[in-house]
Amino acid sequence: RTMTLQTVAKATFDTIETTASVLFIVTAASIFAWLLTVSQAAQLLSDWMLGITHNKWVFLALAILVKLVPLAAFIVLGLTFLGLRPEAAAEHLQPFAPLGFGGLGAAVLLVFWAYAGFELSVLPAAEVREPQRTLPRGLMVGMTVATAVYLLVALGVVVAIPWTTAAQSPHPLADAAEAAFNG
Repeated sequence: RTMTLQTVAKATFDTIETTASVLFIVTAASIFAWLLTVSQAAQLLSDWMLGITHNKWVFLALAILVKLVPLAAFIVLGLTFLGLRPEAAAEHLQPFAPLGFGGLGAAVLLVFWAYAGFELSVLPAAEVREPQRTLPRGLMVGMTVATAVYLLVALGVVVAIPWTTAAQSPHPLADAAEAAFNG
């Protein structure tokens, strides 16, 4: 392979576009965080949860349930669609990579940003027994669970609706749920 000025320019512009997309996502997340801070939404939710219990373990379980139950319901819905309509699910999965693997780098970069926050799990290291053993295990379990949830939710979307529909939709999870219920 030879590198021409045209291919270098294309690679440069692709890199700039990907970097700009990531920076836009980071900026949007910062604005969203600021809005949550101003509206005190997190404070109101935690006050509500603390009104139910003052036990830290029950509070932690509630926080996890509030986040994971809707995702688990969607995963079950997607897997049910896969089991009840395997021919439609197989049709939606063909071709496997319709746009090729060229965007894989950008997708990996976006997934990295989705996992932002895991680095904060080491902050309570002074309060953990055997942190040199416990923290790496906890981080790996957390990353494994998060990865499994992300992949299963994505599977639920792509088996329920065609990739073109998901790509053009402003709300692909709702569209996939509607297709699974009505399909």
